[in-house]
Amino acid sequence: MNTLEKYVKHFASFLLVLSIAMILLNVFYRYVLLGLVVDYFGEVEIIMGFVDYLDVLIGDVVVTSDEVPGYLLIWISFLGAFMVTRNPGHINFDLLINKNKNFKNKITIFNYGLIIIFFAIFLVLSINMIMIDGSTEIETADIAQGYFMLIFPIASVLILLAYVEQIIKLIREDK
Repeated sequence: MNTLEKYVKHFASFLLVLSIAMILLNVFYRYVLLGLVVDYFGEVEIIMGFVDYLDVLIGDVVVTSDEVPGYLLIWISFLGAFMVTRNPGHINFDLLINKNKNFKNKITIFNYGLIIIFFAIFLVLSINMIMIDGSTEIETADIAQGYFMLIFPIASVLILLAYVEQIIKLIREDK
């Protein structure tokens, strides 16, 4: 599972860098190029020619740079949720069950079982959602929403695997 975790971490990092790059490109285009340069120099022919040239090069990316990073943030969040399930460290209230380690493990296994049931249901429903609505394109580009929705079943499977692994660890601790 460590190899899978490493690939997930690298992929989430790539998505984060891609999102940041799209946002920075959008800020540069809107506020620096169109805002400062055009306002400062006016609509001089050479400046407007440069703006038109950049519009051809990066215009499609700039248009989608508001919407796509938002969808990529969902990917990053769910991949991060998988990473957190691999090494539990959430703040939790365990005062009532912390007295007896055996009892704590049983309650934790029960809790993880409920989480597994939730993500199993989430997996089935997310696949159904993609089959129904996945071919609809996002507003700013010819990209099907299904590509962005794929994170739901992928994350469900990853999180299911992580919690099954956590349960196995807890059962081995009890023996």
